[in-house]
Amino acid sequence: VREEIPHEESKELEVPIHTQPTSSVREQMKRIVGELLSERGLSVTAINNYLSCPWKYFYNNLLTIPQTQKKHQIYGTAVHAALHDVVMKVQKEGIQKDDALYAVAQFQKHLRKKPLTQQEYEELAKRGEKALSGYIQKTEEQWTFPAFTEFKITDVFITPEVMLRGVIDRMELVSDIGRVRVIDYKTGKHKSRADIEGKTKSSSGDIYRQLIFYKLLLDAQQDKKYYMETGVIDFVEPNEKGDIRREEFQIEESEISILKDTIRTIIGEIKELAFWDTRCDDAECEFCALRNMITEV
Repeated sequence: VREEIPHEESKELEVPIHTQPTSSVREQMKRIVGELLSERGLSVTAINNYLSCPWKYFYNNLLTIPQTQKKHQIYGTAVHAALHDVVMKVQKEGIQKDDALYAVAQFQKHLRKKPLTQQEYEELAKRGEKALSGYIQKTEEQWTFPAFTEFKITDVFITPEVMLRGVIDRMELVSDIGRVRVIDYKTGKHKSRADIEGKTKSSSGDIYRQLIFYKLLLDAQQDKKYYMETGVIDFVEPNEKGDIRREEFQIEESEISILKDTIRTIIGEIKELAFWDTRCDDAECEFCALRNMITEV
C-alpha cells in the first residue's frame, strides 16, 4: 500500500495546545484541525492509524511530522519500487527471461539510495534478491494481464469536505469491460487468511480493510471506469518451505457500507476533537507519550 502526503501544504499550529482546551481555544483548534483534514484527506493508512491510536494519526497523518524510516520500511519501499519497475517493463516489452534479474537489479538500485550502512545494505540486498527472483519466477503467468502500477485515486469524497485518496500497488485488467483484480504487495512473514481478515486475537484487520477501501474508491470514482472483481494480498517473500502465497477475496457491499460508516465516525471525531483526552491501549505508544508532553500554558 502507498500513500501520498502533500508536504508542501503542511501548516504549523497557530495556537497553543492545551491539555484541556478552553472553549475559545477549542474552537480555534477545531478550525485548524478541520482545515488540515480537508487538505490531507484520508488514506487507508490514516484510517488504520486512527483506529490503532488517534495520536498516531494526529502526528503522522494530520501534522505529517517527518520520521526516519526503519530498516524494514526501507526494505519494503525498495521492493515496491522494484515491482513497479517490472510492471512498467512488462507492459512495454512483454514477459522476458531477464525479468527476475531486472527486478533484483532495480531493487538494489533503489536500496542504494537509502541511508544504510554497508552491512545493512548487504543484508537487505541478499534478502531482496532471494525474494524477488523467486516471486517473479513463480508468478510469471500473472504478469500476462494488462496492468496498472501505483494507480492513484484522489477524486472520491466521503463528505463534501473530506477526500479519500489511495494508491493501488498493481491493478490487473481481467476483462475488456473494466473488471480488475487489485493486488497489494506485502513483505515480511506470511499471515493466515483469518489473520488478514481480522478474525484472530492478534489481528486488527488492517490488511483486509485496505482491500475494502480500494473497492470503495473504485466504486465511487466519478467515471466508474473500473470494477473491482477481487482483491489480492500478495506475499512477495517465500515462506519457510520456499513457497509464494497469495490470498484472494471478494469484497461484499455490506463490508463497504460498514467501512463508510467507520470513516464518517472518524471524520466526526477528528473535527470535534473527541480523541483529545483518549490514549490507546499500548503502554509503550510513542505517540501517546508525545501527547502526554503537552501541558497547559
